[in-house]
Amino acid sequence: MLMDSVVKFYREGRKAGDDRLVAEDIANVTDIGIDRTNQLIGNINQRSLVVRTLHSVEVAFSYLTINDGDKHYRLTTRRDLLKGNTLIVGEDVGY
Repeated sequence: MLMDSVVKFYREGRKAGDDRLVAEDIANVTDIGIDRTNQLIGNINQRSLVVRTLHSVEVAFSYLTINDGDKHYRLTTRRDLLKGNTLIVGEDVGY
């Protein structure tokens, strides 16, 4: 498994722009696809990704970014394994 992405975990502050970086790790990121997402989670029309981190993420976070991109991803499902974590995240659509 190729760990080719940098994932940064942020915690939101009380005010806009107060977000704080709480963790950073390398990860393998793959797209689930809309069809598979609907099978696993339900009727969702947003992009979902599987993020497999090298290390366990032990901190609470609000959202994550991938490779310093502009898109924010929110946690949908989490699996803690012996080595690292598997996170299923969805695009933040601004609810």
